[in-house]
Amino acid sequence: STEPVEVGRVGLENSSGRNAASFRILDGDSQRIFEIDERTGAIYAVKSLDREVKSMYKLTVASFWKQEAYGLCTVSVVVENVNDCHPNFTKRRVALKLPSNAAVGSEVYLAKATDLDSAQVAYSLLQNPHDTFAINTSNGIVSLVKPLSYTKSQANKLVIRVQAQDNGLPPLTSEQTIFFTILSANEHTPVFDHTSYETSIPESTRVNLR
Repeated sequence: STEPVEVGRVGLENSSGRNAASFRILDGDSQRIFEIDERTGAIYAVKSLDREVKSMYKLTVASFWKQEAYGLCTVSVVVENVNDCHPNFTKRRVALKLPSNAAVGSEVYLAKATDLDSAQVAYSLLQNPHDTFAINTSNGIVSLVKPLSYTKSQANKLVIRVQAQDNGLPPLTSEQTIFFTILSANEHTPVFDHTSYETSIPESTRVNLR
């Protein structure tokens, strides 16, 4: 069970009636999340609060005196955000293929994480072999910043690790690993025997004559 937490208290201006007055919550708490001390006016949260479910409660509190006269006040309880959700990648591991002649500056991947607590997520590279790639901090676009190479005797694989960090207090992080396989570019471009050719044909030749 949740330990009661005091979120505030109400009081009376008329000091002569303080000892005889009692307090009650009349409205605004259908789920009975709050309780009030009838004598002191202290309001307690007795159930867990979740900002993602509801960010504010407006409680109508009444003070009774001798069970007859009473006054009303409204107590607004604002639920502050507690950073309890990590940024979430839909996939923790991704496999991609890149041609070895991929142009420097080309965008090769988009890292995307969502966070229920925070609208802002910052991206960085925790692992980046030979600083081959760069990532846009705000939108997660991964770009190629150095030429790739392909060697038949090697595995021709590159692995990078992307970190997503939210702006909560304390900040929370998640990671995604991308496995790049570097493919050989076609180095055997077709070449003509000559750079120019010349031929002749009689003007009387019928079309499609073989």
